Amino acid sequence: MSEEPKPKGGLKGWLKKVFSRKAKVVVPESVLKDPAVKKAVLKQWAKGRRKKFFHLALASTALSTVLQFCPFLVSRPFDEHMEKNGSPHTSLQDHFHAQDTHVYHRWNPLVPFHLAGRMGVLGWEEAGREDGGLLSKTGSASLGYILGLGQGVMELIPFMSSPLDAYSFTGSGPVEERTVFIRPPARLSAQEFTAKFGHAGLENFKFKSDPQQLAQVFYDYVMLHEARHGDQNKSMSGTANESDADLYAWKVLRARGVDESVLSEAAEIITHARVMQAVIGGGTDHTTSFSLQRGFQTAAHAHNDAAIFWQFHGMLLEAHELNEHVFDPATPKANRYIYLAIGMMASGALDHNPVMQKAARQFISSASYFSRLGEGSLVNSSFPLKALDFSYLNQEYKPVPDKLAPPAPPPGPGR
Repeated sequence: MSEEPKPKGGLKGWLKKVFSRKAKVVVPESVLKDPAVKKAVLKQWAKGRRKKFFHLALASTALSTVLQFCPFLVSRPFDEHMEKNGSPHTSLQDHFHAQDTHVYHRWNPLVPFHLAGRMGVLGWEEAGREDGGLLSKTGSASLGYILGLGQGVMELIPFMSSPLDAYSFTGSGPVEERTVFIRPPARLSAQEFTAKFGHAGLENFKFKSDPQQLAQVFYDYVMLHEARHGDQNKSMSGTANESDADLYAWKVLRARGVDESVLSEAAEIITHARVMQAVIGGGTDHTTSFSLQRGFQTAAHAHNDAAIFWQFHGMLLEAHELNEHVFDPATPKANRYIYLAIGMMASGALDHNPVMQKAARQFISSASYFSRLGEGSLVNSSFPLKALDFSYLNQEYKPVPDKLAPPAPPPGPGR
C-alpha cells in the first residue's frame, strides 16, 4: 500500500493539518518516530508557550502600569484607612514626614500587580541614585517586578502568610517626597494578637484592660510602626529601625491621649513578646525589647541588642540538640527553650558570662509574664532540670579524644 500523500506546503503544511481541530488524520508510525517531525513538534509547542508567556507578561505589565496611576483601586490613604478600622485618632498622617502614604486592601487580588509595578519603579530609582546605567536600571527594575509579583501572589494564599504579616516599603529619596505603601495586619482580637505575637503557646489571657481597647491599641501601634518605616534611613540596621518604629508608635499613642493603663499594658505585652520572638525565633531585626525598656535607641545599642539575643538563641539551639533526649516529644519548642534557660542559670553554667545572664533573665522574665497572663503554665515544676547537661559549655571542646603519638622519652644518661 502506498503511504498517504503529503499535503501541500511540505512539513509545515502537514503539521498545520495535524494540529487543526478538524483534523481526521491517522499519523503513520514512521512519521511519529521521524526525528525531524519530533523536533518540529517540540519547536511548535515551545513557540506557542513563548507566545502565551509574552502575552501574559505584556498584560501583567500593562495592568501594573495602570495601577501605578490608580492606586485607589488597591489602597486607601493612611488616615482614611485608620478611620475605617476604628481608630479614634484623626490626622495621624501629620506625625510623619512622608505625606503620600497608602494602605493596601489586604485581600485585593490586584495588589500583587501594583506591588510588582511599585517594586519595579523603586528598583529603577535606586539604581539611578547609585549612578547605574541603563542596563543596571533595567535589571534592577525587572528583578524588583518579579520579586514583587511573587511576594504579592504568595500573600494572597492564606496558609502562606500570618495574620500579623505587615510591612511598608518606599525608596530612599528625600523623606518629604517619598510614596509609602503599607500592607496592614489582619484585624485580631486582643487574645489572638497576644497569642500569635507572644510565641508562648498559650491562648487564653486575663487582661487588666478592656480587650476591645487593647485590640484597637495593638492595631494602631502596628500601623504607626509601619508608617514610621517610611521616614527612616534605609542604611541603618534593621534592629535600629525596628526599635525606632516601636518607640515612635508608643510616643504617638501617648501624645494622642490613649488611656495610660491600657497603653502600659499593651506596651508591656509587646516588650515581652519581642523577647520571645528574638530568643525562640532567632530573628535579630525585631530585638527591640531592651530599647523599649530604655526608652531610646542608638546604633550601638541596636547592634548589641541583636548580638545578645542572637547569641543566646544559638546557645539554646545547641543545648537543645545535646539534651533533646530529656524532653517528651510532645513538649513545644517554647517550653523546651524555657526549661533550658532556667537550667543554664540554675546550673551555674552562665556564672562567668554576664551578657548571656542578662539575656537569660530577660527571657525567663518574659516567659513568666505570659505564664501569669495566660490561663496555663509554661513551666512544670516536676520537670527534671538536673537531667539537663550544660557541662560542655565551660570545658575545653574536644569532640573525640586527641589522637597524637606519645611523646618520645627523654634521652637517658650516656646516650
